Amino acid sequence: MQNELVEDIKQNETTINTEETTANHAQSDGLAKKEKYAKKIETNKEIINTLIEKFPLCFGKDDSVKPLKLGIFQDVVENEEIAALYSKTNIRAALRYYTMSWRYLEAVSKGGARIDLAGESVGIVDEQQQQHAETQLAEAKARVKSRQAVKKANEQKTQPKTKRNPNKLATKNNKSNQHNSAKENKIKAQNSGVDEKAGNSPLQKINKKPLEQESLQVGKKVNVLIGQSYSQAEILEINKDNVRVSLLSGLTLNVKIDNLSE
Repeated sequence: MQNELVEDIKQNETTINTEETTANHAQSDGLAKKEKYAKKIETNKEIINTLIEKFPLCFGKDDSVKPLKLGIFQDVVENEEIAALYSKTNIRAALRYYTMSWRYLEAVSKGGARIDLAGESVGIVDEQQQQHAETQLAEAKARVKSRQAVKKANEQKTQPKTKRNPNKLATKNNKSNQHNSAKENKIKAQNSGVDEKAGNSPLQKINKKPLEQESLQVGKKVNVLIGQSYSQAEILEINKDNVRVSLLSGLTLNVKIDNLSE
């Protein structure tokens, strides 16, 4: 009898694994197979509900589930009313579905009496059967947990990217604008002969008296027109068409004589 139970549970596990495999195939093969699998589950549930109504002292739901008599399948199919409603194949599938449920495995793992269709005790669950049920239950829960983890991971992959925080984006743009403004000011300062680090003052926008070529000499202090402003400088070198000067900032330039003034 013990060997029959172990074999029956192994067969039940094989069937459930087959059903799970069928479910996975249904997802990839299309709506037709999904509907077929769903219909099979509904048939199992329908038969179980019929057995609960017909044999309430044997079959149950939730906490009323109890370990069944070994070979209960034969007793069920010999009932004329049940046999007239369902085929042996469907009854066997429904019983395997019932005995592989978490509630049933929990009941068997706790031990106790096995019952027949009339609710009478016809044996007990031994230690080996309890341990086997505990293993089956743990494996079933692990499979469900694994599927849930895969599903969650797939959902996260398909979720749209989080929208940017407008406040954070505005702050970033402000910093970028400030950086660009500072850079522009630095360029303007260089072009106008102003060196902030050297402590030079901004150039005065005033008109200067043009410098006569005859008065040019190395070392002479002059004003150099850069853009719209003048900057003080010292003549370093005099060439034919231009003069090389040094600004107070240390910057050296080649400028036209027309841009020099006293």
